[in-house]
Amino acid sequence: MNSEQSHKLSKERIESQIASCSADMVPLIHVFEELDSTNQWVLDHLSAGFEQSMLCVAESQIAGRGRAGRSWCSPSGGNVYMSFSHVAMMTRGNVSAISLVVGLAVVRVLSKKGVGGVSLKWPNDILIDGRKLAGILIESKARNSELVLVIGVGINVKVPLDFNISSETGWIDLSTKGVLLSDRNELISLLYIECQKMIDEFSHSGFLVFRSEWMSHDYFAGKEVKIVDREKIIHRGTEMGVDEEGCLLVRSGEEIKRVFSGDVSLRVNNES
Repeated sequence: MNSEQSHKLSKERIESQIASCSADMVPLIHVFEELDSTNQWVLDHLSAGFEQSMLCVAESQIAGRGRAGRSWCSPSGGNVYMSFSHVAMMTRGNVSAISLVVGLAVVRVLSKKGVGGVSLKWPNDILIDGRKLAGILIESKARNSELVLVIGVGINVKVPLDFNISSETGWIDLSTKGVLLSDRNELISLLYIECQKMIDEFSHSGFLVFRSEWMSHDYFAGKEVKIVDREKIIHRGTEMGVDEEGCLLVRSGEEIKRVFSGDVSLRVNNES
C-alpha cells in the first residue's frame, strides 16, 4: 500500500461513504478530537424514542476502557476509536456472542483492505502474530421494552513510537506490518456497515451461521490454555473452539467445559 498519511476524521466523509454503500444505514455521526470514552458518550446520549443509530468517533480517548473495566490506551496519532448504537432484537441473555460477531466483522473488513494473518482471541480481541491489534467492548442500556447495544471498536492503526501499551498478549499496529491506511474514514464506514449487517443476521439466525468462520480464525485452537477469572485459574486444558452459542470450549481430560463470556482471560498455558 502507498504510505499516505491517514486523513483526519471527518463527519462528512464518513457519512458520504456509508451513504454510498447503504443509504438507509446512515447514522447520526459525531466526531471529536478528544473524548473520555466513545462508548460512554453514546451511552450518555441515548435518548428515549430515537430511531436512527448513533456513531461516535474520536481522535483520542483519555479514559478509554475495555472489557471488565480495564483501560484501553487511546493515544492520538491515527488510530480508530469508534462506538455505535444498535437496537437489539434480543435479550441480555443472548447478547454475549455479539463480541464474537463484531470481531469477525473486523476480520472481514481488514481482509478487504488487504490485511492478512488476522486472528481472533475469545471473546473480544483481534490479533496479528499473536499480538493485540484491536479490541471490542459491548455494553447495553435498557430503554422501555428495548435493549440498546453500544458497540465499541478500537484498532491500532499507527501508534506513536514513544507510546507504551500494556497488553497480556503484547500489541501491534497496522503500520508495523507495513499497512498504511490512506483514509481511516473509509475504514470506519466499512466497519460500521459490516457490523450492523452481521448483528442483524445474528439477531435473526443466531451465532451458528458464523461459528465455522469464527473458528477458522481462532488463534488458540488446539493450544493448551488456562482460563483466568479475577487472576484465579478456573480451568486448564485444550482450547476446542466455540459452540453454537459462542461459549468457549475447553477439553480437560475426557470432559469438555463450556466457558461463558464475562470477566475471563484466555492465556497460553506456559505463560505466567
